[in-house]
Amino acid sequence: MSGFLTFNGAGITSGSNVPYAITDNSGAASETGWGTVTNSAGTWTLTRNVLQSTNGGAPISLSGSAQVMVSPIASLFPNGPTLLNTTTLSSGAAYLSDTTSLVGAAYSSYTVRLFNVVPATNSVDICLQFYANGAWVTSGYQVALYTYVDSYGSAQRAATGIGSIVLSYTNRVGVAANWGGMNARLELWNPAADNMQITGESTYYDTTAVSQGVNFIGAALVVAYPITGIRVYAAASGGSSSGYNITGTMKIYGNP
Repeated sequence: MSGFLTFNGAGITSGSNVPYAITDNSGAASETGWGTVTNSAGTWTLTRNVLQSTNGGAPISLSGSAQVMVSPIASLFPNGPTLLNTTTLSSGAAYLSDTTSLVGAAYSSYTVRLFNVVPATNSVDICLQFYANGAWVTSGYQVALYTYVDSYGSAQRAATGIGSIVLSYTNRVGVAANWGGMNARLELWNPAADNMQITGESTYYDTTAVSQGVNFIGAALVVAYPITGIRVYAAASGGSSSGYNITGTMKIYGNP
């Protein structure tokens, strides 16, 4: 093609696997795919593995005027996370929950984002639970590490067999919405497996330190059924059920 480098001039070596595009008949016929280029005695050939074409996905018939080029294809640019659902509590309720986005585990990992989660009562915990086999799981959470930081300093703790994953330090989340409430990002790994892993971080207004608190979380939930739901709530001392109303927003994304 006039104005373009040859395979050899572009530094492509014999045996390379490259994304390609072919046009023929003044653009009326075309295809894209992955191909292996080989050079034998100065003659280049392309073994074609078609991804899309104007011939119903089969290789197009080539005339003597076909143009072949190395070209980016869609699979080289994977999509980012897919927003599956947004749940917002504006008037206050016991649980901020979603029981649809994780059903079927169409993705190997999910991202959960919490925005401005504010309890109706001062000095409580913001907790996380999951849904499996038709019921909310209220025991068996394995927390490998909580790391907590505020203006008082930092602390670490671990717990096993507890009724929830606590996203804050003990009884410290406050009602000061002007501080932004609690905001968090959580990664859920393999919710269809027997051992789902959870990592993430949260930040919130700490009523004890009267400053911003930050938590880093690493946890797991071992159950015999796929995880199909998630809920967030406020409770005292990491309780396994809600005791207070909250407001806020939860967004769930599926990751490619």
